[in-house]
Amino acid sequence: MNITLSVSDDVVRQVRKIAVDRNTTLTAMVREYLESVAARDAAAREQAVRALDDSFTRLSRPMGPHRWTRQELHERRYGTSGCRKLLSEDLNPDQRYHGIVVVNPFATVADDARSVQTGQDSEPRSTRSTSPENK
Repeated sequence: MNITLSVSDDVVRQVRKIAVDRNTTLTAMVREYLESVAARDAAAREQAVRALDDSFTRLSRPMGPHRWTRQELHERRYGTSGCRKLLSEDLNPDQRYHGIVVVNPFATVADDARSVQTGQDSEPRSTRSTSPENK
């Protein structure tokens, strides 16, 4: 493939002299430079992929065999398996999903008592401050 470059005449003269000293051409020097840039980029990408693969290997944990039936998944989803509570700090506490109640395992006893007394949370738990001056 042919490309056109804009380079000052002074730079072209200097590089042609360097090319003659190295027993090569200006075109060959530009080609070698562009090939080295492409090779470095490819090497960097390969290294990034290897690092990602290594982290997957290092951080993954065996989860055991997955032998669920469709019926078991359906029972888990709709609470017919006996599960009544879902522990989550991200979902709204006391919400119900198909008969399963969300419970925040990090809520304090005072938060739960206040919720029972008022019938609802006075402020969402996600915005409550845990700093000493607010307690």
